[in-house]
Amino acid sequence: MRIDRIKIDGIEELDAQLVRLGSQLATEIAEEAVQASANALAEQWRLAAPYAPGYRIKSWATKAGVSRASYGHLRDNIRVFPLKSVKVTFVGYRVTTGDAFWGYFLEYGTIKMRARPWARPTLDRFKSRMRSIQIQIFNEGIAGALSGGRKAATKAGRQFGAMLPNGRNG
Repeated sequence: MRIDRIKIDGIEELDAQLVRLGSQLATEIAEEAVQASANALAEQWRLAAPYAPGYRIKSWATKAGVSRASYGHLRDNIRVFPLKSVKVTFVGYRVTTGDAFWGYFLEYGTIKMRARPWARPTLDRFKSRMRSIQIQIFNEGIAGALSGGRKAATKAGRQFGAMLPNGRNG
């Protein structure tokens, strides 16, 4: 499921301030900001994802004889992954439905099933909040870096549930 990028007004001023900080520090601040907004979006998707109560266990055996179990509920499969890039200064995260391939079918429908969108409307409602999360973390990170410390951005990142890829905060 491909979703458009988010645009922020005043990006030229932000870019000028980040250039003054240096690429490594600017990339760290950007990573905290983008990751915090991606984690917040994932949480909103978990709340909005269709959910059928009642745990249904479905298992099957593969040709190799390995027993497999069901994928679980859609909301339990929503994940945030960092995007890889050749550019050192690129920062991006992807919020996906993980192994829950049927999330795509629910969002867009099939030949025999009408679409029941849940991800796109949630993103549309939450875009301004994601922007404000990123702007707040950028502002606090830049202010903290200019004053000689980096505690402000890390604190803001924790406030919005930013987890680093290795599972530890800050």
